[in-house]
Amino acid sequence: SITDSIVKLVLWFDKALDAWKNLYKRFSQGDIFWISDILEDICMFQQGNLDVSKCFTQLKVLWDEYDTL
Repeated sequence: SITDSIVKLVLWFDKALDAWKNLYKRFSQGDIFWISDILEDICMFQQGNLDVSKCFTQLKVLWDEYDTL
């Protein structure tokens, strides 16, 4: 069973999977320092001498890594 306060968080989801995904995101604890490092890398990223394709690829890798956390 789950507490009333948690029930209020998931009550309006039509699918159980959506409710579980929401709870996972809400309560999973990623490594805060790792997340901070990735966000800093994203914010500080510069194209420099990279062509657009390589620039996009490197930035996409950073965002994909962030999305996995």
